[in-house]
Amino acid sequence: MNTSQFPSPSNSKHTRQTVINSLCFQGMWFATIYMASLKHSTWAIVPPLILSLYYLLQNHPFITVRDRAIFGGIGLSLGTISELLFWYLNLFSPVNEPLFLIPLWLLGLWLALFMMMPLELRSLLNRPVLAATLAFLSAPFSYISGAKLGAMVMNDHIVKTGLHVSIVWAFALYIAALLYQKIYNAD
Repeated sequence: MNTSQFPSPSNSKHTRQTVINSLCFQGMWFATIYMASLKHSTWAIVPPLILSLYYLLQNHPFITVRDRAIFGGIGLSLGTISELLFWYLNLFSPVNEPLFLIPLWLLGLWLALFMMMPLELRSLLNRPVLAATLAFLSAPFSYISGAKLGAMVMNDHIVKTGLHVSIVWAFALYIAALLYQKIYNAD
């Protein structure tokens, strides 16, 4: 599917849906972090899964359900690799023992973000360098905020941790944008 040829939707219905999607994502992030900070790590996966399902089933003029599911899988893959790298570098520790090496709610956040990206961030995904730059600048704030709110423990100095998170997220979003272009602009 060649999304670069789609007209940019400017109608009020799409704008309203964009605002709703963005607000839902922020609300889901806070709910997930709050539940994780209360040591409800197992239940903290529920908000990202519900929002991912909402994004998946949403009616959209350009992006099919299959496309959103594929990009969600890409997000889970990149998220698993990134979070395992953070675990290996001992940047963060969960507040309680995860079922696996990393808390499932973290992977849920990756899934929800990547399910939203083709819906609302197509123009960013068509610009890999910009996607990487914005990820480099913004990703540390999410992780450091999560740690400050008690969802996880930061094991190292804030600058060193932030730099590692920046580099990994920049690389992950760059790869995601390249995959998006290769998969969806191949037609």
